[in-house]
Amino acid sequence: MARIRFVSGGSEANETALQLARLYHVERGETDRWRVISPAQAYHGSTMGTLALSGRRSLQEPYTPYLADHLHLEPSTWRFDPSGEAALRQLDALLDEAGPETIAAFFCEPVSAAALPGYSPPEAFWRGLDERRKDHGFLICFDEVVTGMGRAGTWLAAHQLPIQPDVVAIGKGLGAGYAPLGGVFCTQEVYDAIDRGSREFDLGHTWDGAPVSSAVGLAVVDLLVARGLVERVRERGPRLRDELEAALEGSEIVREVRGRGFLLGVELVDPRDGSSFLPVEFDVAALVDDTALEHGLLVTSTHPQADGFAGDQTLIAPAYVSSDDELAEMVGRFAATIGDVERAIQDSLPRHP
Repeated sequence: MARIRFVSGGSEANETALQLARLYHVERGETDRWRVISPAQAYHGSTMGTLALSGRRSLQEPYTPYLADHLHLEPSTWRFDPSGEAALRQLDALLDEAGPETIAAFFCEPVSAAALPGYSPPEAFWRGLDERRKDHGFLICFDEVVTGMGRAGTWLAAHQLPIQPDVVAIGKGLGAGYAPLGGVFCTQEVYDAIDRGSREFDLGHTWDGAPVSSAVGLAVVDLLVARGLVERVRERGPRLRDELEAALEGSEIVREVRGRGFLLGVELVDPRDGSSFLPVEFDVAALVDDTALEHGLLVTSTHPQADGFAGDQTLIAPAYVSSDDELAEMVGRFAATIGDVERAIQDSLPRHP
């Protein structure tokens, strides 16, 4: 990444990335490029521009009349497409349907957070996406609002993948909760298109790059470097995922434990067949969060069955400064939480799904 523009939060960062992708093509004379292809099971922010990047109608309503008509892929999860090949075929079909000359960008999280906790597509998908970028000329934009600044074990999650993005949005970890701050990186090629063209990028908000927020960002970076926290997450993360998986082994409602660094996801399923979504009316996501709180643990769970792409899931994201003892306590409390939730589910389910 060669350049950065500072903004005041994650939604704004993704909105800026979206506008930057459009402007890049306009500056190059490709004014028909405006549409975006993105994973359907996604969340990129609460502005009208970023809401349109999701394929989740339940998330977009009642604002759909205002949203751009972008295109969406089903996730390459164990349930739909474990190899990533189906997603590549669908991507080809969408490119043919829309016309590759109309596509401005592919927009996604390299490792998903709230929408599909801890999930990242198979390597074959990333390699295929890179080939199609070269063939068709669209940009790749990464939403690293959650993963950026070390959450996945590297400064950007992109650093772990066999593909390099053209634009990256960052947010939460840069201000660390102390000040509203985000940023948008771009490659030199993207910057040069504007610099050699109109030299104008006039999107801006009141608190973009404000002095106090910027000072906080510098302090956060200094602390991450001085204490080696990104390296700590990289070194400890794989073992933490293994420990969480071992603690949940034998649970009939846990199908998958996944993630990178200190961004982990647990996917829950109907214990009667080990694969179906849990009944929507049970709202297991809320049950997990409430039960975890009773155990003195904060987690964030999602309940997106209505969109058809994923079931109840839980996101676990400990602080970078967590000690080994604290991580062990977290794992133990979450295992106890899942045990309580599973018993409640088993007591409520009829025998057959």
